[in-house]
Amino acid sequence: MTRGSRRRRALILLSLALASGGLAASQVSGTVQRVEARVGRPVPVVVARRELAANSRLDSGGAARRGAGSGLPKGERAVEVAVAGGAALSDGGGPGTRVDVVVSTEHRTFIALEDVELLSVRPGGGGGDSGGARSAADAVATLRVTLRQAVYLTAAENFAREVRLLPRPPGDRRHGGGAAFGSGDL
Repeated sequence: MTRGSRRRRALILLSLALASGGLAASQVSGTVQRVEARVGRPVPVVVARRELAANSRLDSGGAARRGAGSGLPKGERAVEVAVAGGAALSDGGGPGTRVDVVVSTEHRTFIALEDVELLSVRPGGGGGDSGGARSAADAVATLRVTLRQAVYLTAAENFAREVRLLPRPPGDRRHGGGAAFGSGDL
């Protein structure tokens, strides 16, 4: 086969592929139009994760940026952490509250994460005879964090004696500067 005939053959095959793709796209477009004519165009809907009180106000802010299915924007995770002092937290801070995560080990206490969003808090979390954070916990908090922060909190929970959440006043975005205290500082 000569070089010219190979080129001609390639152009014919490319033309057939393009024509087939165009026909398929046209057929799909026609099918979509027929379906939309019968049932209407697709519309976005909102689905509540939990029961809503009657006459409660729904805010659409931020809904367009959330990922499908997870309820969180891309790159973010919801991580559950067993926390101490959760009863007071559930009274004063509901979903949307900004919190700092404080971790205490055998020898020091430090701010592990600052200014993360509390998604929910529920009683429980205690259990485990290992003396770790789970045994000191009286609640389970769900926090919105990045993947890196989720891994860090999971490790901290596994090795900590206690994990606590400190609610932030509304609008407070200041950083604590990595406050940490060791047993020798007391």
